Amino acid sequence: MDPLSVRGTANKIGEKAKSVNGIFPLLLLLVLAFLLMLGLSRGLDDDFPNEKTFEQEHIDYPKSTRLFRYCNSMMLLKRIRGPNDTCKQKHTFIHERLDNLATMCTNITTTATCKYPSKMDCHKSQRKLQLTDCRLIEGTKFPGCKYHSQPKYNSILFYCDDLGPIYLYGTVEDS
Repeated sequence: MDPLSVRGTANKIGEKAKSVNGIFPLLLLLVLAFLLMLGLSRGLDDDFPNEKTFEQEHIDYPKSTRLFRYCNSMMLLKRIRGPNDTCKQKHTFIHERLDNLATMCTNITTTATCKYPSKMDCHKSQRKLQLTDCRLIEGTKFPGCKYHSQPKYNSILFYCDDLGPIYLYGTVEDS
């Protein structure tokens, strides 16, 4: 092989390396921007419906009876936590069939107004439901959270979409 052709090949390889090195910072910048936007978008919906469905997060029907320390076990089992893996301050489990709640979503007589967000229409359960309220008593970071279990019978307020319940607004302390 003649020395000129070897030098020409080396120059072509060097030019390709320079062009790849010029693209690398741009690709790195794009990847970092994507990851930043992904992180920001996940943080925006911490108080409203996220990846977990209403059923996964709130329904425990029939109520699990074999669990020791109900709330501690259920919060771990369903991996329920606050933003940035903090301990969620309170959470409610509903011991009712999801389809019973879904029928209320289409019933105009169950409509009530909720304050957050932007006074959307909620639905109020027509009867008191068997619930368990879990209140944080110890811990700050998941999974080191300890909860107090409070069984109760109350009505609930919840949001619906076309498929059924999507967000539990809260319980109604009936008098």
